[in-house]
Parts: sequence; structure tokens; C-alpha cells
Amino acid sequence: MTTFRKSEQCPSSQDLLNYLAGRIAGKAARTIGNHLQACEFCSAEVTFYSRYPQEDESEAETTASEMPPHLFELAEALLSVNGGNQKVDKIKLKFEKIVFNK
Repeated sequence: MTTFRKSEQCPSSQDLLNYLAGRIAGKAARTIGNHLQACEFCSAEVTFYSRYPQEDESEAETTASEMPPHLFELAEALLSVNGGNQKVDKIKLKFEKIVFNK
């Protein structure tokens, strides 16, 4: 999970987890905060992590390429949006359907 990124400009999943936990400060925290305002994918990932806390990487027996299944489904839904034509509300509905089975 630590190396997954939607694009090269996106913070890694581990950086987002550290940001959420308050382990990133200063300019790096401001950079991630600004990115979250502009990137719906990363913002949704942080929302997911805030609702479903992740195990500490040092305790978890995972590989760098693993993603939580619900987050993977969310990523697929967001990345399948045709040319960004869908509104944010529709993406949020997909997120809720995937994560909360609504």
C-alpha cells in the first residue's frame, strides 16, 4: 500500500496515512493539504482512512502493492469516470455504495 499513487503528483498512501495521523508537519503538510483540496481521489482515500483506520505498517504483514479491497473498488470507480464528466456528487454516491453497501 505504501507506494500506490493515482499519478506521480499524488502523495503515496503512506504519506496520506502519516498526514492523517499528524506525523507530517510544516511545508510538507501544507503541500499535502493543498493537494487534497484539488484531488478528489486522494481526498476520498483520506476519508476512507479516517473512517477505517489502517494497521501500523510495522505490525501488518502486507506487501507494498496491497490495497484494502474497498479502496481498490473506489479507485476503479473513480478512474472509470469518462473524461471527468461526472459530478462530484455522483462520485461520492459511488464511494458510499462501495464502502457502505448503500
